[in-house]
Amino acid sequence: MNKTIVNQGICYGLYDGDEIVGFCGPLMHFPTNYNPKIKRTQRVVILPDYQGIGLGTRLEEVVAQICYDRGYDYVTTTSSRNYIAALRKSKKWRLYNVTRYNASPQKMYGRKKGVGYGGRGKGRKVTTCSFMYKPGDDKDGKTKETNR
Repeated sequence: MNKTIVNQGICYGLYDGDEIVGFCGPLMHFPTNYNPKIKRTQRVVILPDYQGIGLGTRLEEVVAQICYDRGYDYVTTTSSRNYIAALRKSKKWRLYNVTRYNASPQKMYGRKKGVGYGGRGKGRKVTTCSFMYKPGDDKDGKTKETNR
C-alpha cells in the first residue's frame, strides 16, 4: 500500500483483525468557489486479496457519511471501471460529473515514448466519473425527507 497522504487529509483504516487491509484518505480542506463545504476523496486503497468484494465502496461510504453528518458534501472521483460500476449501482451515490478524453501515457505521466505500458506508447480512452454522496435521495433523484 502506498502510505502517502497529503497533510490536509485524515486517514481512515480498514482492518482484518490486527492487519490493515485498506484505507481511505479524504481531503478535509478542499473548498471550491461554488461550494465551500465540500470534501473529496484523495485516495481509497484496498489490498489486492481484499478487492472485488465491496470493501472500498463500503469504507468510502462510511467516511462520506461521517462528512455528511458534519454538514459537508462529499465527492469521490475515479477512473476505475469497476469502482464506477459499483457506485452507479449504489442508492447513496449520484453521478456528478463525467470527463472523457484520449490520453497517451507520455502526456499523462511525462514518460518518454516506449517507456512503460509495454513500450507501445499508444493512447487510451479514459473516462473519469465524479460521484456525490446523497444518502437522502432515491434512485430517481427525488429527495426524501432527512434531517438536512
